[in-house]
Amino acid sequence: MRGTPHRDDQRLAFAVTRFIEDVHRRVPQARIEPLTPYEDEDFTLAVIVPVGTDEEVVLDQCLAASTADE
Repeated sequence: MRGTPHRDDQRLAFAVTRFIEDVHRRVPQARIEPLTPYEDEDFTLAVIVPVGTDEEVVLDQCLAASTADE
């Protein structure tokens, strides 16, 4: 983490783990990889799906997972 964290490290680690598990449950074919965080984000993830996957549906599932974890 860089700068002042928005959450303590333990809670953030729990939230990231829960988000990844939720995305895998919703989109089993997804591969998730960390990216260098940008701007004021505590973490950034890439959700990679096979060619031919409806990316809008995957985005909706990621947003639903994010909302559920908040």
